Amino acid sequence: MAITIHSNAQLLSQLFAVDKPHESAFPRIFSGFGQVAAGNQGGDKPSAFAIALNFSSQSKAFNSALSNASDGISLAQTGVASLTKIDDYLLKIRDLAVQAQDMNLDDVSRQNLQDKAQGLRGNISLVSENTTFNNNNILAENQQLDFQVGLSAAGLSSINTMDIDKAIADTGLITLDFSTAATASDVLTEIDASLNLVAQQRSAFSEFQFTLIDASGNLSNQLISGSGSGFSMPDSRFSKQSASLIFNQFQQQSGFSVQVQANVNQALVNQLLA
Repeated sequence: MAITIHSNAQLLSQLFAVDKPHESAFPRIFSGFGQVAAGNQGGDKPSAFAIALNFSSQSKAFNSALSNASDGISLAQTGVASLTKIDDYLLKIRDLAVQAQDMNLDDVSRQNLQDKAQGLRGNISLVSENTTFNNNNILAENQQLDFQVGLSAAGLSSINTMDIDKAIADTGLITLDFSTAATASDVLTEIDASLNLVAQQRSAFSEFQFTLIDASGNLSNQLISGSGSGFSMPDSRFSKQSASLIFNQFQQQSGFSVQVQANVNQALVNQLLA
């Protein structure tokens, strides 16, 4: 099912429609294991019976890992969206600083440009302070957030976040001074350094998102490979349900991500999700 995005409300409606057939995906995937176990209690295939019980006991672990991966993807998308907004504010400040380099500007014009820039700087602080996910402020603290997206310790994925407002302030971009062309030039240097910091953190969130998407695919492959361990349940049924579940979760996350990053370009969105 293709998703066409016109607005946030329509996106949510369509994503719920996509999700509806998959609400009981895990029960359907693992229902066959119980049937296999019951059919093998007579001793026809005791090894298959044991494998079925063992794999069925891991269903909650798989479900938790997939849920963790989904949460991590949502966190990364939240970070990317907020950093994109901060990047936009910085670029607007940069444009004002370039205007302030005009040596022919009078004091009133310089003050107007400076006031606009200072207001944008305040917006950056607000975005940094208010970007949260599951009660974690992901742009106002230097921290490491861990997500267990596998069935062993090797399945731990982490993202390091920074206090982006403080990092920008450390470049010198605190109180903006457009009183002269020279001071406006100094602001430009500070803005460029800040833009690099934002780009690095945004890249880290994006990389983390793709890592978790890969982890979700690996979980799907593990589920599918389990169907070849002597079960009487047809491989095609197991594979179809597992792959459907993973794809559905990925499609949901992709929908939200594209809505945030490309909502203004309907043609591009349709092309990406077709």
